[in-house]
Amino acid sequence: MPAASNHETVGMAEPLRWLSTEQVAHALGVKQRDVYRLIDDGLLPGYRIGRAIKVKRADLDAYADASGITLNPVEPSAWLRVDQVAQAVGVKQRDVYRLIDDGLLPGYRIGQAVQIKRADLEVYANATSIELNPIADPPFRRRATLLLVGVPEDWADTDEVAEILGLSHRDSVTSYLHRYPDMPRPVSGGGRGTRLFWDRAAIVRWRVAHPPRKRAEQEA
Repeated sequence: MPAASNHETVGMAEPLRWLSTEQVAHALGVKQRDVYRLIDDGLLPGYRIGRAIKVKRADLDAYADASGITLNPVEPSAWLRVDQVAQAVGVKQRDVYRLIDDGLLPGYRIGQAVQIKRADLEVYANATSIELNPIADPPFRRRATLLLVGVPEDWADTDEVAEILGLSHRDSVTSYLHRYPDMPRPVSGGGRGTRLFWDRAAIVRWRVAHPPRKRAEQEA
């Protein structure tokens, strides 16, 4: 086997702009629940991106400086998405799927996504003498929404409601409110410049009772 190259930077960006709560917990030397508590207490800004909660690296650095905390090195994620692997190897995403199909690179289905272990990618790179590219911190396809302190956990904002209903844009939620009189109304917000929140369970129940096909029939 060829001598191992320096692949420790796989998946890292210089610097990472967004961190998972797991990475923040490692940097602070605490449990993930302590990170959520910092967010809930308003001491560390948290952002909801899709279903994930992320923290800006700049905000973590500011919190550490204000608290006199020395941060541990941020550990990269143990799992990589297909697009990240493609960027690291310098190929197209379809080529990564081909490597998985050919059994050259183990792939794992996690929910609806296919992911690759960082360790498996490094083994593949060493075995094939490939110098891996560092992975840039990509822009998120979904809106980063600042979490508001004191918002109940069972509430969903407009972005999450759009995701639950399978809508491509948050503005479509307002259209649905006008189109479907039986759609649950917001439980909070509505004033100028304020965010709207819904009861998440009520939205999920309405989504189950109004699948896309049924909604299309109602509009016909």
